[in-house]
Amino acid sequence: MGLAALVESRRLSLARQGKQMSVFWLSPQHIVLGISQVFAVVGAMGFFYSEAPHAMKGLVSSLSLANLAMGSFLSTVLVSITMHFTRRDGSPGWITPRNLNVGHVDYFYWLLMCITLLNVAAFGLGCRWYRRCAPTPESQTNGSHTENVKPYF
Repeated sequence: MGLAALVESRRLSLARQGKQMSVFWLSPQHIVLGISQVFAVVGAMGFFYSEAPHAMKGLVSSLSLANLAMGSFLSTVLVSITMHFTRRDGSPGWITPRNLNVGHVDYFYWLLMCITLLNVAAFGLGCRWYRRCAPTPESQTNGSHTENVKPYF
């Protein structure tokens, strides 16, 4: 999100000078975002699948994907809330639906980066306190747990 905020800040300053920025400046941020989502989704699915009881593996996988859908919904809600609270006294707000050159989408990207940093901190605490589930006799026969697993930190 920091990369997106920097690119948007530059685009906005060029737009106010009457210049245009190439659309290819969007590529690096989309590439970084795509790669990070691939690693996050694959890692989360592997974690949930390895920690779930054998009879619930399908349910846990579907709940993981439902979590992604809920995240998309909540991001839409966050955009709506930001649009509502940043419009004051006739100002267009951070996110303007008709003309992005009037608003400050870069501020919204900085907000998303702050939320992401809080999420990373919460993830780190969760990893620190997490203890792996004890393997059951059923899971030992199908190989879903390994012996002598070391903690992440």
